[in-house]
Amino acid sequence: MKELLDDLEISNNDRFLEVSAETGHNLKYLVKKYQNLELYGLDISSGMLKQYQKILTSNQFFSPS
Repeated sequence: MKELLDDLEISNNDRFLEVSAETGHNLKYLVKKYQNLELYGLDISSGMLKQYQKILTSNQFFSPS
């Protein structure tokens, strides 16, 4: 998956929406690679979103509002 993410045309200060974000590993990868991205993740499963929040919060990438 990292190869696909590397092929995207993303720049610093962009906004990025991942649909079917699952646990947030792709967004975690992107935030390490680019600066000042606005990252958003959607998933139909509330269980996946809880995992997403847990992973990103533990790595200081997520601020629940």
